[in-house]
Amino acid sequence: MSGHLKTTLSATLAVLALSLIIGAAVISSHVTLGIFLTTAALMLSPFAGVVMLACGVIGKRGLVNRSLYSLSGMLILASLAVLIVLPMAQATLALVIFIAGTAVGIVAVQTQATRRA
Repeated sequence: MSGHLKTTLSATLAVLALSLIIGAAVISSHVTLGIFLTTAALMLSPFAGVVMLACGVIGKRGLVNRSLYSLSGMLILASLAVLIVLPMAQATLALVIFIAGTAVGIVAVQTQATRRA
């Protein structure tokens, strides 16, 4: 994986996490912006979770790196499951799980060895 691709993937995961955090924080004062950011993060996160799980299953770079990818995918998808199953009074639990999943995903992407041409 090239350095540019690693940076792009890490930035994408960071933007997902930040949009969920900022959306949840500003929803009380700026309703439209908060709903837009929160909904965008919640709609795009299943794709990120499935891609992380696929990288964990298909990846050939080592056991630790594949485990980090799988853990990230499971945490991201688990945060969505928490939002669906539990009442909205416990949405902070899903936020913490989502942030942990994206943080582990960023670590998984950054620790993957750079491919030399």
